[in-house]
Amino acid sequence: MALTGTRVMLRKATEADRRNVFKWLAHSDVTASMMGPPIFPDSKIPTREKFCQDYGPHYFNDSHP
Repeated sequence: MALTGTRVMLRKATEADRRNVFKWLAHSDVTASMMGPPIFPDSKIPTREKFCQDYGPHYFNDSHP
């Protein structure tokens, strides 16, 4: 199911979205405002491996909503 407006469509994330979700989380222009030093020294920016451990396949394949 997707929600569609005049400018934006929201849908469930899929396995094909996983790479982009990681890039948006860990390598975007807002990453420093959400995690990592110097503002958040106790909240390190995850590696790809850590991201995949924390956000397993069920986040992207709807097997365990």
